[in-house]
Parts: sequence; structure tokens; C-alpha cells
Amino acid sequence: MNQILHPNAQVYVRSSPLTVLDGADSLNNLERCLTSVISDMTHLERRESLLCNSNGRVLDKLLLAAIEGQMIIVSYDGSNDQTRQILLNGVAWNEEVTVTYADDAISHLTIVGQNIGRVLVGLGIEFEELNKSNWTEFGNALLTATSSEVVEAIIPKGELGHFIEALDINGCSRIHEDAWQPLRMSLGILEINDIYGNLPSEVGLDEYVVLSKGCYPGQEIHARLDSRGTASKKLVVLRSVGNFECGKKASDDIGTIRITSCCDTGTDSLAFALVPIRAIELEMISIDGMQATLEPINHP
Repeated sequence: MNQILHPNAQVYVRSSPLTVLDGADSLNNLERCLTSVISDMTHLERRESLLCNSNGRVLDKLLLAAIEGQMIIVSYDGSNDQTRQILLNGVAWNEEVTVTYADDAISHLTIVGQNIGRVLVGLGIEFEELNKSNWTEFGNALLTATSSEVVEAIIPKGELGHFIEALDINGCSRIHEDAWQPLRMSLGILEINDIYGNLPSEVGLDEYVVLSKGCYPGQEIHARLDSRGTASKKLVVLRSVGNFECGKKASDDIGTIRITSCCDTGTDSLAFALVPIRAIELEMISIDGMQATLEPINHP
């Protein structure tokens, strides 16, 4: 059990851009842009997929919710308008697709903790009914369990205050900005700075690439890399008693690495870093003279 987590639960209000797609051609239009099949999604189904450029590099990872013919798209925090511009540019003149910016209408929350079920049961939600494949309705809110320690929720912004208050009454405190970084990193939750511009296989997202799907931006690059069998770099967790800084760093053991995220947990320092593939078998490396241990990232 992750000891940095609250014994019950805490909630963080994300700054994720939210987009709603509607129209008879919306799912097919979206699928053309993504690395996996989504056009067969049914009501309240949940999926995740990647948006890549023509070089196969990740631009965004999307959390999807199919709602009665519409698609709610949750982008990564910090991805700004790029994803929506790509979706808009991909609409042909004769297609029926509406792209709506929903940042002012919908909020995205992440609930984390060692005993989320104890909090949710006070709201009348059985944690055991939540899963990773579907969204569960709670009034106008939608909830899905990513793992036993992580629940995602999307809710109308006008109901956000009431929902947060109900969580608080049942023992779920709010996470402030400075506390989110060590929590999300300890859980293996990636953000846009960890994935942007990297290949899916480098950042542990190759499960969202379906080569048999057919044409999408970057598909030829992914197929070529798949035939080679391995990536040249891998995103890992680094731990040290010293302090990490983001950016490219020199390692006496393995050459250049790139730290994408870092934080102080209170007991040590934590970093996500892209390292040469040969380094993943090492237990410790030296970074600018500082010793750091290597661990795999366990995505929720």
C-alpha cells in the first residue's frame, strides 16, 4: 500500500481541457486521429487513446466517455488547445461534427487514497461497482476507477462545489497544487510534460497503440519500431536524498538522461526520467555526482 496516500481519500480538481464531440460523423472523425479503435464505443463506455504526430510522437493522451451519442474528451493537464485544433482541422466539409470547448461547463477530478470506498459509500456509491471499462452515473457526475487507489470523475462545473462539500463531509479532503505532484508521481500518474514529444513505447503507453487499426498519424513509424522489437529509451522513477531538477542531465554511468518531472516527497526526492534502455537493469546511477536508485513506473 502506498504510504504517502491519505488513509481514506483526497480529491484534486484538475486543469484538464475538456471537449465534447457531437454529430453523426463525430466518432469516425475522432478515430482517424487516434491510435486505437473508438468508433464502436457504447453508452457510458470508457476508453483511453493517444494522439500522435506524423513522426509517431505523443501529443496527448485522451480519456474518453461516450454519453448518448456524444463523446466527452478529457485531455492531459497543460495540453492547451492543440488537441482541439487537430480535431477541428480534421473535420471534412461534408461531415457532421460539432467540437465544443467545455472547460467552463465540465470539471475533471481525481480522487486518490488508501480507502476511497469508505468515502464514496457515504455518497451512496459502492466502490466495487466502479471499474476501468465504464463510467458509473452519480446524479450528473460520472465516475470510473482506474485502480484501487485512483478514481476519476467528470461533473458539471455548476455542481462542483456541492460535490466537493459532500466528499469533505465523508472524510475526503481537497489536495492543493503543491501536494499533487508527489502524490501523482508516487502513483505513477503521468502528465503532459512526461509524455509530450516521446514515442508511446518510451513512456509505457504502447498498450494504447493498435497497429491493426489502420491509418492514423504516426502509424508507419509505430509499425517500423514494432518490427525492431524495442525502444531506445524508457521512462523510469528515480529516487535520491538529493534534489532533482528537470531537464537534460549527465550520468557517469549511462550518458545523458532527461528528467521530465521531479518533486520533494518529504522523505526523499522523486523524478520521472527518460534513460537509455540499457539502464533499466541498473539499480543505481550517478547524476551530476548525485546517487539515485531506479525503479519502474507502475501506471494506475
